[in-house]
Amino acid sequence: MSQMEDNLFAKRLEEQIARAENRGEIVVSDFLDVHQQTLAQELLKCAPCSYFWSGGYEEAERRRLVMHPEYLAADESWAEIAVLDLEGNFSYSKASHRDYLGAILSVGIKREKMGDILVKDDGAYVFLAESIATYILNNLPKVKGVSVKAKQITPQEVTLPENKQKELNLTCASLRLDVILASGFNLSRSQANDLIQAKKVQVNHQEIADNDYRCEEGEIISVRTKGRIKIAEISGNTKKGKIKIKLIKYGG
Repeated sequence: MSQMEDNLFAKRLEEQIARAENRGEIVVSDFLDVHQQTLAQELLKCAPCSYFWSGGYEEAERRRLVMHPEYLAADESWAEIAVLDLEGNFSYSKASHRDYLGAILSVGIKREKMGDILVKDDGAYVFLAESIATYILNNLPKVKGVSVKAKQITPQEVTLPENKQKELNLTCASLRLDVILASGFNLSRSQANDLIQAKKVQVNHQEIADNDYRCEEGEIISVRTKGRIKIAEISGNTKKGKIKIKLIKYGG
């Protein structure tokens, strides 16, 4: 997101916070990516309303922010998240996250109305706003050329695919972005720098073009065509002065 987009997002969120507190309304945001969630958390530090996050399952990356007056007890159903179970014959060519996302966007759906897409062997679970679930069920096109059957299920009926992630305990000379990239994806520093300069690297869903960007604990680093890693923990220094970090690498 650009600075202008960040400012517009902050202004809209401030208006929603005011509605929740001053009018006593329950206000639900669109699905927010990690960068937007980070911006929202800063604004919420001074917000008088109560709130919670929901993405349909515990480890969701894209989540909706539900704001409500302090005198109301939180109810998960306020998030209004539906789940579509998509199934097709992908035995010859498995569809990817991008294939499912592209198919749904092609029928006129905006990305912010959709949460995570969890790919499984014969299809995918798609988390989205309840308001568009029926429309998708009635208008879903083929995915990667394959006809897909879809049904709506509850979040409790989802069987999460095996979480393909790898934990890496490493030591790094610094927390520079190029150093973390090189360590997390087994690259040389020059290869990491090339990816950054080619605008293929995002931190918390925001493009970073600065090799010297200082990474922080909790940030998610995405690299186009290579996957993503999360800085799960920064735990001090070794006797030789290197920084001890724990990375979670997804998709491996």
